Amino acid sequence: MTLHAEGLTGGNAYTVWFVAFNEPSACVGPCDVSDVLANRGLPAVRFAAGHVIGADGRANFGGRLATGETGGPPCAAGPALGSCGPGLLDSRTAIVHLVVRSHGAAIPEVVNEQISSFNGGCPPNACANVQFAVFDPAS
Repeated sequence: MTLHAEGLTGGNAYTVWFVAFNEPSACVGPCDVSDVLANRGLPAVRFAAGHVIGADGRANFGGRLATGETGGPPCAAGPALGSCGPGLLDSRTAIVHLVVRSHGAAIPEVVNEQISSFNGGCPPNACANVQFAVFDPAS
Protein backbone atom coordinates (compact mmCIF):
# COMPACT_ATOMS: atom_id res chain seq x y z
CA MET A 1 0.00 0.00 0.00
CA THR A 2 0.96 3.59 -0.48
CA LEU A 3 -0.98 6.11 1.57
CA HIS A 4 -0.79 9.88 1.13
CA ALA A 5 -2.11 11.76 4.18
CA GLU A 6 -2.75 15.48 4.69
CA GLY A 7 -4.00 17.55 7.60
CA LEU A 8 -1.69 15.90 10.11
CA THR A 9 0.06 17.89 12.85
CA GLY A 10 3.65 18.77 12.05
CA GLY A 11 6.13 17.44 14.61
CA ASN A 12 3.79 14.67 15.72
CA ALA A 13 4.44 10.94 15.39
CA TYR A 14 2.01 8.81 13.38
CA THR A 15 1.67 5.16 12.49
CA VAL A 16 -0.44 3.38 9.89
CA TRP A 17 -2.04 0.02 10.63
CA PHE A 18 -3.60 -2.65 8.43
CA VAL A 19 -6.86 -3.96 9.87
CA ALA A 20 -8.07 -6.95 7.85
CA PHE A 21 -11.52 -8.43 8.41
CA ASN A 22 -11.11 -11.93 7.01
CA GLU A 23 -14.79 -12.88 7.50
CA PRO A 24 -16.63 -9.56 7.02
CA SER A 25 -20.05 -11.26 7.02
CA ALA A 26 -19.51 -11.92 10.76
CA CYS A 27 -19.22 -8.18 11.56
CA VAL A 28 -22.19 -6.38 13.08
CA GLY A 29 -22.98 -3.84 10.34
CA PRO A 30 -19.97 -2.33 8.60
CA CYS A 31 -16.78 -3.79 10.09
CA ASP A 32 -15.24 -1.39 12.62
CA VAL A 33 -13.26 -1.19 15.87
CA SER A 34 -16.10 -2.78 17.87
CA ASP A 35 -15.73 -5.89 15.71
CA VAL A 36 -11.97 -5.95 16.34
CA LEU A 37 -12.47 -5.77 20.10
CA ALA A 38 -15.19 -8.44 20.01
CA ASN A 39 -13.08 -10.58 17.66
CA ARG A 40 -15.90 -10.62 15.06
CA GLY A 41 -15.06 -10.93 11.38
CA LEU A 42 -11.82 -12.79 12.16
CA PRO A 43 -9.88 -9.50 12.38
CA ALA A 44 -6.13 -9.06 12.07
CA VAL A 45 -4.18 -5.92 12.98
CA ARG A 46 -0.67 -5.39 11.61
CA PHE A 47 1.80 -2.48 11.62
CA ALA A 48 2.31 -0.86 8.19
CA ALA A 49 4.52 2.23 8.64
CA GLY A 50 5.38 5.18 10.90
CA HIS A 51 6.87 8.69 10.62
CA VAL A 52 7.31 12.00 12.38
CA ILE A 53 5.43 14.53 10.25
CA GLY A 54 7.00 17.64 8.72
CA ALA A 55 5.70 21.19 9.14
CA ASP A 56 3.37 20.96 6.11
CA GLY A 57 1.24 18.23 7.76
CA ARG A 58 1.63 15.86 4.80
CA ALA A 59 3.08 12.36 4.76
CA ASN A 60 3.59 9.41 2.48
CA PHE A 61 3.45 5.96 4.07
CA GLY A 62 4.26 2.64 2.43
CA GLY A 63 3.86 -0.91 3.65
CA ARG A 64 2.98 -4.45 2.68
CA LEU A 65 0.64 -7.06 4.10
CA ALA A 66 1.20 -10.51 2.65
CA THR A 67 -1.52 -13.14 2.35
CA GLY A 68 -0.91 -16.05 4.69
CA GLU A 69 1.18 -14.11 7.21
CA THR A 70 1.89 -15.81 10.54
CA GLY A 71 -0.86 -15.45 13.12
CA GLY A 72 -0.91 -13.55 16.39
CA PRO A 73 -3.01 -13.59 19.56
CA PRO A 74 -6.79 -13.12 19.14
CA CYS A 75 -7.82 -9.49 18.74
CA ALA A 76 -10.42 -9.85 21.52
CA ALA A 77 -7.57 -9.05 23.90
CA GLY A 78 -7.15 -5.76 22.01
CA PRO A 79 -4.30 -4.70 19.73
CA ALA A 80 -2.70 -2.63 22.51
CA LEU A 81 0.66 -4.32 22.02
CA GLY A 82 0.46 -4.24 18.22
CA SER A 83 -0.30 -7.17 15.95
CA CYS A 84 -3.17 -9.50 16.66
CA GLY A 85 -5.25 -12.02 14.75
CA PRO A 86 -4.43 -14.51 12.01
CA GLY A 87 -3.05 -12.14 9.36
CA LEU A 88 -4.57 -11.63 5.92
CA LEU A 89 -6.10 -14.95 4.87
CA ASP A 90 -7.57 -14.10 1.43
CA SER A 91 -7.11 -10.70 -0.18
CA ARG A 92 -9.99 -11.39 -2.58
CA THR A 93 -12.60 -11.58 0.19
CA ALA A 94 -11.23 -9.60 3.16
CA ILE A 95 -12.20 -6.00 3.87
CA VAL A 96 -9.03 -4.07 4.72
CA HIS A 97 -8.88 -0.77 6.59
CA LEU A 98 -5.79 1.45 6.66
CA VAL A 99 -5.83 3.37 9.93
CA VAL A 100 -3.69 6.45 10.61
CA ARG A 101 -2.92 6.69 14.33
CA SER A 102 -1.54 9.76 16.11
CA HIS A 103 0.94 9.34 18.93
CA GLY A 104 1.12 13.06 19.76
CA ALA A 105 4.21 15.25 19.75
CA ALA A 106 7.43 13.39 18.98
CA ILE A 107 9.34 12.64 22.19
CA PRO A 108 13.06 12.22 21.42
CA GLU A 109 13.61 9.52 24.06
CA VAL A 110 10.80 7.29 22.72
CA VAL A 111 10.32 8.42 19.12
CA ASN A 112 11.33 5.01 17.73
CA GLU A 113 8.61 3.38 19.83
CA GLN A 114 6.14 6.11 18.80
CA ILE A 115 6.60 5.36 15.08
CA SER A 116 6.64 1.57 15.35
CA SER A 117 4.14 0.45 18.00
CA PHE A 118 0.43 0.75 18.67
CA ASN A 119 0.60 2.88 21.82
CA GLY A 120 4.18 4.18 21.68
CA GLY A 121 4.46 7.47 23.60
CA CYS A 122 1.01 7.10 25.17
CA PRO A 123 1.11 8.09 27.95
CA PRO A 124 2.26 10.80 28.40
CA ASN A 125 0.68 11.67 25.01
CA ALA A 126 -2.80 10.52 24.00
CA CYS A 127 -2.94 8.10 21.07
CA ALA A 128 -5.93 8.27 18.72
CA ASN A 129 -7.00 6.94 15.34
CA VAL A 130 -7.38 10.07 13.19
CA GLN A 131 -7.88 8.96 9.56
CA PHE A 132 -8.78 5.75 7.75
CA ALA A 133 -9.48 4.30 4.32
CA VAL A 134 -11.58 1.19 3.62
CA PHE A 135 -10.89 -1.29 0.83
CA ASP A 136 -13.79 -3.66 0.15
CA PRO A 137 -13.31 -6.14 -2.70
CA ALA A 138 -17.10 -6.35 -3.09
CA SER A 139 -17.41 -2.68 -4.09
